[in-house]
Amino acid sequence: MPTTTITASTQLQGPKKRWSSYSSNPTCTVDALYIYPLKSCRGISVSNAEFTPTGFKWDRHFTFAESSGDEGGWSFITQRQYPLLARVRTELDPRRAVLTVSWGWGWWGEEFEVPLEPKEEGEMVRVRVWKDFPEAVRVEVELEGLRRWLGVRGRLALCRVGQMREVFRCAPKKEELGWQPVVGFADAYPLHILNIASVRDVNEKIKDEIPHLSVLRFRPNVVFSGPKAFDEDDWKRFEIAGMKFYVACRTVRCKMPNVDDVTGERHRSQPDTAMRAYRCIDGGAKGMACLGMQVVPEVQTGVMRVGDLVEVRERGEHLYIRQ
Repeated sequence: MPTTTITASTQLQGPKKRWSSYSSNPTCTVDALYIYPLKSCRGISVSNAEFTPTGFKWDRHFTFAESSGDEGGWSFITQRQYPLLARVRTELDPRRAVLTVSWGWGWWGEEFEVPLEPKEEGEMVRVRVWKDFPEAVRVEVELEGLRRWLGVRGRLALCRVGQMREVFRCAPKKEELGWQPVVGFADAYPLHILNIASVRDVNEKIKDEIPHLSVLRFRPNVVFSGPKAFDEDDWKRFEIAGMKFYVACRTVRCKMPNVDDVTGERHRSQPDTAMRAYRCIDGGAKGMACLGMQVVPEVQTGVMRVGDLVEVRERGEHLYIRQ
């Protein structure tokens, strides 16, 4: 599969960081694992997850895209524009190698199935993902009912990864890993990790408005428990089941977590306002709240399981590099 490149000016790299070694408390464990086969739609909880070069297998392997106005142009869509995507459910059937997508209200609903690994390729199109325009495969499926339900005014398409995007910015370089990290339709990095204690700390500040702030609003792949809130802010490297992981940067937050992951309703201000009051901690993302960490596996194959121990090996400074 070909690749395109996510780049950043070398002037934005910042000073070299000095790392210190650190061994974590053994009570830090993997609490939950999530895969999001269809970008910005409801995820799937799994007990174990297999690695590929782009992160967990099938994660962000598909995206919905709308016509961008340019002739033949498409742009990815997310809950930022269409919050009802939170109600679009996904289900993987590895035995039949299909993805089932369903949506609706109450007793009414619709669904369709698409193959995970089709025998024949479809039409190749360019899909804008932030500042990148990777090639993707347009999947032949009827989407008119879903288009109206979501409120998309233009044409709507379902696209499958056709071209992986190389990641630079805060990621380790090819000279360090032996390969350049890549993603499919993920925003920027292969994995997103989240500390349950950090989410609870945020929730404590907004419990009058949102009594239960779900971790799923923040769309993590790995949720861990054990460390105190925000202990992860300076993680640089950690190990799980003997596999090594590089912590590229903090996760800089937009307002998408304001969308309820169950109802698809957008809160007028929270948790964004609360997080901006005390979580603007990264000099590379001034005025932006941070919660969670972006991660690059230092292995290309492997399996992570719920209950695995997380061992922090290095800590150090982070400086976010913008897209």
